[in-house]
Amino acid sequence: MSDSHTEATSTPVESVSAGPASSPGEHVVLHESDLKPGEHKVVRIKSLELGIYNIAGSFYAVHSMCPHQYGPACLGPVTSKSICDESTNWKFQWTRAGEILVCPWHGMQFDILNGESLSDKKLRLRTFPVRVVDGEVRVQIGGRRASPAA
Repeated sequence: MSDSHTEATSTPVESVSAGPASSPGEHVVLHESDLKPGEHKVVRIKSLELGIYNIAGSFYAVHSMCPHQYGPACLGPVTSKSICDESTNWKFQWTRAGEILVCPWHGMQFDILNGESLSDKKLRLRTFPVRVVDGEVRVQIGGRRASPAA
């Protein structure tokens, strides 16, 4: 596909061991300079495969298992969302560049920021809290889940 709004990826999965962190269940997955805005990396923490995304300088972590049919969601392309409504004078426009993940198996689209499916609000990718401390990108596994953006 040659559209400029999609970016195919064949990201290898990298196993990550828990680095020194200040709270139980927190894992250092990479250094913030390892991912430029618009890039992502798939990592494995124990048996859990996660996509780590840098969107405009903010980091997000989502479970790579698609809830639709358990495909490797984070191996799919990151794209945009199309809209066509009164606000666009009924012309198609691409919005939210780099925020939409497409599962490579069946094309299910998910909002990376909150894990929600764009087509079925009952489906969502699990999200995990991420914080950057002294340049280390840390993901919290276990405990309470990240809450969806309001």
